Amino acid sequence: VLMYAAKDGSPEATADALDTLTTLSAKKYPNELKVTYQKDTARFVISGSPAAIKWATGMLDKLVGQRPSK
Repeated sequence: VLMYAAKDGSPEATADALDTLTTLSAKKYPNELKVTYQKDTARFVISGSPAAIKWATGMLDKLVGQRPSK
């Protein structure tokens, strides 16, 4: 499980990033990746296979522009 902080925590930007990532991951990694968003902490939660997590992290870098939080 990887926690990923959204740089722009605005609801529109977050919803767009989550929708895009969910749509693309269903095609690229069906049943291998789960992405959710925790509103209270403004973080994406990513779980799945190592390859799928790496791909999702790269996509979120492009969509929200910030590296995973530690």
